[in-house]
Formats: sequence, C-alpha cells, structure tokens
Amino acid sequence: CKETDTYPGTHKELIDAAKKESDEDARPALATHIKNLNEYDVVFVGFPNWWYDMPQPLYTFFDEYDFSGKTVVPFCTHGGSRFSDAIKTIREMEKGATVLDGYAIARDRVSSSKDGIQNWLKKIGMTNRNVNPCRPFFRHTRPGERLLYVREKKTTVKIALRPVISVRLLLSLIHISEPT
Repeated sequence: CKETDTYPGTHKELIDAAKKESDEDARPALATHIKNLNEYDVVFVGFPNWWYDMPQPLYTFFDEYDFSGKTVVPFCTHGGSRFSDAIKTIREMEKGATVLDGYAIARDRVSSSKDGIQNWLKKIGMTNRNVNPCRPFFRHTRPGERLLYVREKKTTVKIALRPVISVRLLLSLIHISEPT
C-alpha cells in the first residue's frame, strides 16, 4: 500500500512523522487500491517496524480490505524490536483470515538473510508452489524510493518500495536480483 502523502526523505524526519501518525492513531489515505483481491488466496504484507508497530498506512490497508478466507503472511524489517505486537494486531483486525507467524529481519542483517528467508518460506509451505513466471522491472524515483513493476501477461502491478532495506527484503522473498 502507498499513502497519498509522501514521507520525508531523511531518517530523522521519517521517524518523527511516523511517531506523529502513531500518536494520533492516523489512518492515512491510500494512493493505490487492490481491485482484484478476490483473485488471491495468499497475501504477503511487508513493512518496516516503526515505533514498535506497523506503519499507520497498514492500518488503513487492513481497515479497507476484508482478508476473510485468505492467508496473510507478514514480514518486516526492524531496528531491534522484531514485530512487537504487529502480528497480534493483524490477527485482531482480520479475524476471518489465517495470519501466519511472520519473518522479521534486523535492518543490519538484510544482506545476509537469504538462507533464513528460504528456510522460513519452506517452513510455512511457500516453496515449490505452482507460480506463473512474471517479469519484474524497476524505476527509481526519489532517493530511497523505488517503484517495482511486476508484469504478467497483460497485468502490471506497481509497488512503491521504501525504505531501501524493505526493498532488499522483498527482493529476497520473491527471488529477484536487485539491479546494479
């Protein structure tokens, strides 16, 4: 999900803005929406852990969609607090969904996390699935933000990726090499 307002560029400004949103229990408007959620039975939801919680746009995301009957697979990057209570919160917000125990990676261990991610995917039964191949490509926007486009047949999905650590985690999960 991507909110309509852009977060500030520096880390200090970003965490200050995230803290303000958290304190206000904000529900930022989303700039993009899933039109065909009914076509998915498993949804990976990745995010950075900010202030011991998932970012406020994810609250908007879970308020907007009903994941009943679906499997939600959370993963996050963090500075030491892992998921905190984020998985519990997702389970409370999406009572009709199966929310798996997620995978949390410390921000300073992302580059060495491939084996751990692959073991986790195997443990939760997400390897060797019958998945159609797709063609990903990137567009760089502002510093620290990239847009990942995944095209399959006539459908293209655009994913705004921020911060770069989360980009690396997502790429590891879906087995795409980061462009140089």
